[in-house]
Amino acid sequence: MTAGAGGSIAVSETTKNQGAGSSGASSTRFYLSVNYFLDAGDIPHHARPVGPLAAGASASMIFSWYSP
Repeated sequence: MTAGAGGSIAVSETTKNQGAGSSGASSTRFYLSVNYFLDAGDIPHHARPVGPLAAGASASMIFSWYSP
């Protein structure tokens, strides 16, 4: 996804426990990057906590990111 100066993008994310047992709490993180790879030059942008999930359960969120 790309957003020019003053633009915005809608971000939709789902974290799913694909295992057979329950999972512990985790965190989903989002980074700003100039390419498709996570590397040392990427800028942390947003993080959200994800509580414990039962087997097969998921947790979703949607947020808007506004480009300066």
